[in-house]
Amino acid sequence: MRKIIAFAALLVCGHGARANTPPTLVSYTETAWNTTAASKATATVSWNSGDIITVIGGAESSLTLGVPTATGLTFTSQKSNATANTCATQLATAVAGSAGSSAVSMTSSDSTLKWGFGVWVWRNSGGVGNSVEQHTATLTASLTPTAADSGIVWATFDFAAAALQTIVPTPTDIRQDVVIGTNYTIYVSDLTNQTSAGAVAYGISGTGSGPFSIVALEVKGTAGGGAAAAGANKRKKLEQLDERR
Repeated sequence: MRKIIAFAALLVCGHGARANTPPTLVSYTETAWNTTAASKATATVSWNSGDIITVIGGAESSLTLGVPTATGLTFTSQKSNATANTCATQLATAVAGSAGSSAVSMTSSDSTLKWGFGVWVWRNSGGVGNSVEQHTATLTASLTPTAADSGIVWATFDFAAAALQTIVPTPTDIRQDVVIGTNYTIYVSDLTNQTSAGAVAYGISGTGSGPFSIVALEVKGTAGGGAAAAGANKRKKLEQLDERR
């Protein structure tokens, strides 16, 4: 009986999985967003082995933004858009196999249109998580992370170049929040710890007809131990209690 009571007490005291640890945002680097060019490159970006590098690009209209390149990194396109009468987008990621540094470059299929891109470096992460893209008149796109305590990068590009609205959810950093002439309005943000494990709407709140090109991506946190580890610890304590009987 004492064994059963002790085990029940351990279950109550140690109930649930441990919280995840969010990734660490190391740096953000960007190009100009209000200029035209066939290709652009950032200033030098540095990373360590295992870092996650995320890139979001956007343009004032439909064109093709190339998958980014950098010496020592291989990028994978997660989402891209070149649909007519919308803002083009490119969302790409790379996992660093070793420490290094390089400019990050991207190309545009139309050198007469304005565009740009931003680069985030994340450390101590659990890898690339879920992502979403949307190119409609809807102001937000819903993203459900793989787990709570993830980092999120997202951007909204307004084809109508309408007046500034409010970025949602509230970001840690607003990287761009500006109307570029009559070309497009851009919103670029990141959230270093999304504590919700449920669906969250990313984009803007307010008014506007769009269409709005929205991309968002999760950088996973690291597991905090979880229920399996907690359960093993409980069993060990129970064995110790049994030995003392």
